Amino acid sequence: MITNSFIYWFTRLDHIHSFLNNFDVFSSFLIIFSIIVFVIAWFINQFSCDDEDKLISLTIKKIASWTFCIAGIFNIMICTCLVFIPTTKEIAAIYVIPKIMNNENLNNIGNEMLNLANEWMKELHPKTNSSNK
Repeated sequence: MITNSFIYWFTRLDHIHSFLNNFDVFSSFLIIFSIIVFVIAWFINQFSCDDEDKLISLTIKKIASWTFCIAGIFNIMICTCLVFIPTTKEIAAIYVIPKIMNNENLNNIGNEMLNLANEWMKELHPKTNSSNK
């Protein structure tokens, strides 16, 4: 049975996918950015002689690693949601194809059309004359 709620969510699926895709791109950007910042902070920590610079680079490395972990977790969750939330076209196929395939009226039409085609092909065969043997 199709309800108002089903129609609403049916129309929202593409928008949900677009939102999740945008959020996925943003979290991927954060992952890449945090890796770059971490590497720069590591180089500063390795080649700096000043203790204050080393302390700042350690703090930046901690922030970058936390950003990497949080963005990575969100990225995994978003990708999982994108896998399991169907688009509008997919939910239409999920809903319509079983209705068509399980409709007995349509199944009978297919059998009747096949029988009619077989009878028509039999009528087209040339008649064999038994007196010519």
